[in-house]
Amino acid sequence: MMCFPLQRTVRAICTRGDISLSTWTNLGAGANNYVYSLALDKDENLYAGGYFTSAGGRVANRIAKWNGSTWTNLGVGMAGSSPVVSALAVDGVANRLYAGGEFTMAGDKVSARAAYYDIVPEPVMLVGATLPLVLMLQRRNY
Repeated sequence: MMCFPLQRTVRAICTRGDISLSTWTNLGAGANNYVYSLALDKDENLYAGGYFTSAGGRVANRIAKWNGSTWTNLGVGMAGSSPVVSALAVDGVANRLYAGGEFTMAGDKVSARAAYYDIVPEPVMLVGATLPLVLMLQRRNY
């Protein structure tokens, strides 16, 4: 893995493989303000945290998920007097996204600048002999 220091709001970019063969691609319409942190889950969803209130033209208060084609919010996001998400980390075993920053509310929970979000995998379609069955995993908020 190679890391390259950057300036201003992003401290470094790390990549696998040969960066000289890579090209930049946008992530849809992006965010309407600063993105300070990114994290990738085991299903290759990208989470962004920062000082934005929308991503991809959708309301996303300081935190959002990019699934490779669409931005979605994570509930109502983060709130506080001047909320910002400055750090994200994914625990792939527990399926949790951890966020840190200047916020006092994460979703509808009082949170003193740190919180976690249970990542719910996309629905899985199981096809039986005669009847399709859709499994939905429930999100828990703490």
